[in-house]
Amino acid sequence: MLTVNLTYDNYKGKLAVGRLYSGTLKRGMQVAHINRAGEVKKGEISSIMIFEGLSRVDVEEVSPGDILAVAGIPDISIGETIADAKNPVALPIIEIDEPTMMWRSKLFQPRRPIGGF
Repeated sequence: MLTVNLTYDNYKGKLAVGRLYSGTLKRGMQVAHINRAGEVKKGEISSIMIFEGLSRVDVEEVSPGDILAVAGIPDISIGETIADAKNPVALPIIEIDEPTMMWRSKLFQPRRPIGGF
């Protein structure tokens, strides 16, 4: 699974959101977390959720092609891989660009008074 987004659940903690590219993923399964530096750490999937509309629904197992959210890997980041514990293979890392100067200037420009005063 390639992590493309992160979210948070008050009960489950940090959730990694992404697409499962191959294999199956089951709740309680031992996995390998491959970070941006290529380091492999062991982890366990404590919860798997799929999306139905805007809601997340807990499931026991997902198949390739599913878009899902998983809990249990507290230090995961965008672009990192959750892989098979016995044969960990990293997916291509998603690069996260720094904000451009144009956007930075818009984010930090002084506020104008309301009504032109």
